[in-house]
Amino acid sequence: MLVPILMLVLNLILPYPAIRWVNIVGAVLVIIFNIAGLPYAGAYDNFLIAVSFVFNAMTIWYAWKWVA
Repeated sequence: MLVPILMLVLNLILPYPAIRWVNIVGAVLVIIFNIAGLPYAGAYDNFLIAVSFVFNAMTIWYAWKWVA
């Protein structure tokens, strides 16, 4: 829960080149953390992790394509 909050605050504080890499590294770390915990006990938990993968991939994609 702390990583998304921290990423939001840093998006408001850091300048462009730094925040681009913070978004990419943060999303990759969350993906790795979630992969390490797979499989989860319930179908709902696995569904939420799959949704998390999609949104973290989108974060990486948009940060990579970000033009200042």
